[in-house]
Amino acid sequence: MLQVAAVTPVVFIICFFGGTLLTAMIGGFSTALFAVEHFHRLSAYGLPANLMAMPVVSFVVLPMGMLAMLLTPFGLDVIPWKIAGFGLDIVIAIAQMVSAWAAISISADCRVGIFLWR
Repeated sequence: MLQVAAVTPVVFIICFFGGTLLTAMIGGFSTALFAVEHFHRLSAYGLPANLMAMPVVSFVVLPMGMLAMLLTPFGLDVIPWKIAGFGLDIVIAIAQMVSAWAAISISADCRVGIFLWR
């Protein structure tokens, strides 16, 4: 069934977006505990922001940074750095857009003892 030529792009797209969603959820949930402990707040928009920014970082910023690093000894690193900078401009625009959304912040009282060694 998965060998049919018409199904292959659909499976690829589902796997791509599923992997992106899973990565964003794992990253968000694993750092949420520390954010609640230190800042006493839980971000409501972290997952959507990560879902929007991760493809830009994965397909523009990181490959261009790697290419620029490899081309630096030859003095040919200017164009990859400019493209990586453009990708970072997109990530900053995403962050500004998400920060303009309605302020939803979940307050958390951590004195109950999430970390018991205090």
